[in-house]
Amino acid sequence: MATASPEQDFPPLLPAEAAFDFSSPPIAIKVGSPNPQMFYVDESVLRKSSKFFDAALKKEWKEGQQRTVDLPECDPEGFKVYINWLHSGKIYAKLECDEDSDRCYDLLTKAYIVGDRLLDVDFKDKVSDEVAYEGFRLQPDGDLYIMGPEARGKLYGNSAPEAPIRLLVARTLINCGELERHVGPESRRNFYAELLNMVADCKFHEHEPGSENCYRNKRL
Repeated sequence: MATASPEQDFPPLLPAEAAFDFSSPPIAIKVGSPNPQMFYVDESVLRKSSKFFDAALKKEWKEGQQRTVDLPECDPEGFKVYINWLHSGKIYAKLECDEDSDRCYDLLTKAYIVGDRLLDVDFKDKVSDEVAYEGFRLQPDGDLYIMGPEARGKLYGNSAPEAPIRLLVARTLINCGELERHVGPESRRNFYAELLNMVADCKFHEHEPGSENCYRNKRL
């Protein structure tokens, strides 16, 4: 029977003070307009990840005193993706129909816009990665799943011009269009590998420089 050696690497215990505090009543969050949807989330979970919630829920503000937050400009579907990510570190955006990529991109775009409103860089970087990975899934005819005009319009209309995710979408559209028309399979594979390396190197992320600031390393 194999035994672990003292030198073997094990995941370290996390600091006790970094644990979420579930002893307080949840925050009531009203999302969307004109038919808002209610969400109930632990305060410490919200404040640990979102600069918006961390500021809004301070005791000197109405939201912190009443323990309610109104987000009429946010989409409930996108907010649901965000809350699930807060608790699990995973993005739930895959639909029953694998070929419905436009709907998937629409949901990812809504989620990104929510993250932008809530000033959560880690979440936006995670969504950016998922947008990149979704693009590498092949359609039945061999083409790539590219973000459609409706989702692109929504993304560009609700994000800063310098947002890295816009660079990702633009680069993918330009290069894939040229690849499909002018180059063979080997050159396409080289481009895909280059783009994946850029994704791995956080080229489309918004966090501060340094791998230690990437959500991938924070949520090990």
